[in-house]
Amino acid sequence: MAKKNSWKRCCTIARLVIAAAAMSGCAQIQTNNAENSSTRRQVEQDDANTQLMRGFQYVLGSSKDFGQAFAWFRKAADQGSAIGEYQVGQSYDIGRGVKNDQTEAVVWYRKAAEQGLPLARSRLRQMFVSGQLLPVDDDRGGQWWRELVEQAADESQAFYRAYATASQGDADAEVELGIAYLTGVGTLKDRTQAASLFQQAGEQGQPEAQCLFAALSASDDDWTIPTEAKHAADLCQNAANQGHADAQLVLSTFYLTGRGVPKDSAQAAAWLRKAAEQGRPDAQFIVAFDYQRGRGVSKDDAQSIVWLRKAADQGYPAAMTSLGLQASIAHMTGAKDPLGDPVLAQKFTDLGIEHSPDSTRDLLPNLWASRAQQEKDRQMQKQWSGVLAPALKAMGVDGR
Repeated sequence: MAKKNSWKRCCTIARLVIAAAAMSGCAQIQTNNAENSSTRRQVEQDDANTQLMRGFQYVLGSSKDFGQAFAWFRKAADQGSAIGEYQVGQSYDIGRGVKNDQTEAVVWYRKAAEQGLPLARSRLRQMFVSGQLLPVDDDRGGQWWRELVEQAADESQAFYRAYATASQGDADAEVELGIAYLTGVGTLKDRTQAASLFQQAGEQGQPEAQCLFAALSASDDDWTIPTEAKHAADLCQNAANQGHADAQLVLSTFYLTGRGVPKDSAQAAAWLRKAAEQGRPDAQFIVAFDYQRGRGVSKDDAQSIVWLRKAADQGYPAAMTSLGLQASIAHMTGAKDPLGDPVLAQKFTDLGIEHSPDSTRDLLPNLWASRAQQEKDRQMQKQWSGVLAPALKAMGVDGR
């Protein structure tokens, strides 16, 4: 009974620090420990749980001491505690209680990630998508790490295929390449380069490029010039009418916010639905939200679940997390389970947490980025380009 109460206290404190992902990790560790009946192992795990609690007390308590917290987390990590490993990685990552060291942070995050802790995997993905980490295959990599290495390679190859085609003056490839620069897929983010490519393609008459360049320009001026917003909305309307999904998604936001066109939630929902029907998972997720809230459409929880599932099945993180959490809550409250499969619910929750950083590459947040966010992105790129350059060069890639 003492062990059970100790475990509950550990999870309670951990939730305050690392939220639902840590809960998942606690549950996984608890399951793994239950499978090991060795008395010695149980005693060691009890010690690790106590060490974690001591560390959290120094982080959360009135008398904060991050140096002491790091020491206790390291003790738990040395016993194989995934939460301890994550906390050690985070301490190195942000310089809390120990000198900042990104290399050490990655080492400890990987230890926790290989034990299945979603939050550790999520942080490594965040470092990857922001350009702080270039995943490299090695003999320590498990399946999860190998998948991240493959994703990095696939994105880089797709970028350079688009680069080669765009270099020949192909307008569609210029749009593809511009979106890659804008969202940071396969390369470091470069908003200026994205705008230049959209402008080049637009001058060739590519309607989606004209829409994106005008929207980007209006956003860069913080929407302070009404004629710019109207011009962008008109060009996006033209591209949307021709069936371009990106333009349909952007046009829906114009109608939702009333920029360049009269505010009209029904029109916003209609154009968003067209983009969703073309398979865009980000649009599908917003359609689900519209049905859940009754925004521009009649409220319909069943339709909301249908569209959430479409987005989740494509691996869209927010949709996976939403479905997983809804299913978990349904099990606790006795409500209708939207998935009907507890195993799938846990899988969606874990994958949603792990892949959540990928959503920062969505088109709309990057197209609509504020000046402050643009400056933050520029500083991030400047900080890490020097770190990545040698590794990219060794792969025959210059990252530009």
